Amino acid sequence: MAGADRLQAGGGGLTSHEVLRDTVNKVGTKVVADELKLSPAMIYKWCQPSWGELSSGERNPLDRILALCEAACSDKPVKWLCEQRNGVFVRNVALEFDGEPAASHLRATQRIVKEFSELLGTLAESYSEEQGVSPGSAACIRRDWEDVKRAAERLVRACERGDFSGERAGGNGRRGDV
Repeated sequence: MAGADRLQAGGGGLTSHEVLRDTVNKVGTKVVADELKLSPAMIYKWCQPSWGELSSGERNPLDRILALCEAACSDKPVKWLCEQRNGVFVRNVALEFDGEPAASHLRATQRIVKEFSELLGTLAESYSEEQGVSPGSAACIRRDWEDVKRAAERLVRACERGDFSGERAGGNGRRGDV
């Protein structure tokens, strides 16, 4: 299974079993097992690699959700989980910038401002015309907000990658610090 046990968490490079291990360790295996009505042994297995020499042989819930999303070509389960935890899912976008990084940086920033402006325009127009925000207008506002988040995420990832530093690090092809 592509990506099995390789779930990335917040860019930290953690595998799914490491995420579960860190999460379970905060409250203890027994507490989690009791809450989920499972044996502590099962919880321990989830916190071990599901592949390799130290394999528990048991796919953990994160790996299963990832497999479900891949099999169904859908992010809906992840979006639902994010909503249940009072958050939102924002898919990372491809980093594609044309020309010089500084010029691309400016265009990317302008795109974020433009998309946020469109969001505010949609909200203001909806409110003034309808004396409130209709469900249809709310859907448009949500769509515009998702566009703003994607544009901002693209820009932040490019900055983290060092695309806009303006100087190359000594001969290794990587850019210096932002």
